[in-house]
Amino acid sequence: MAVAAIASQSIIALLSIQMDATPTTPPDIYNLAAQRLKGMPVDWQWFSIESKESPFGRFFQVSGAVPAGFYSRGPRKGRAKWPAKKDREVFQFTPAQVEQAMLAWEAETGNCSTCGGDGQEQFGWSKAEGKRYRQCSRCGGTGKAPQQTLFTEPES
Repeated sequence: MAVAAIASQSIIALLSIQMDATPTTPPDIYNLAAQRLKGMPVDWQWFSIESKESPFGRFFQVSGAVPAGFYSRGPRKGRAKWPAKKDREVFQFTPAQVEQAMLAWEAETGNCSTCGGDGQEQFGWSKAEGKRYRQCSRCGGTGKAPQQTLFTEPES
């Protein structure tokens, strides 16, 4: 009985320790743009993004679909099964359209679109340490949506 009481106290003590939580995942900018600008369902995901130039300027070509399921075993376990090519969607977005979707998300949530609202952005990864984080360069670590834009240059 005394061992059980000590064990439960140890568990409570462990649970009360303030540990660095994994930072919030920010919204995926291209999934968000496809949902907001093209009316794609929430479970739609991109699988290919290309940055291209045209006589009219730069644009992003985004290909994606709603996954047909997920692999349950083997080397691709957990990865999406993509549908046939005829069921995939291809969109072109300008940087201004992507920025519009992100600013709308920031206006709705009040959170920074780079860090997701926790003030930390991922800046690297290594096999030894895993993901590395630093103070968000967009919001300065506040987690709040800044008043500046993402892609457009500030006016002089």
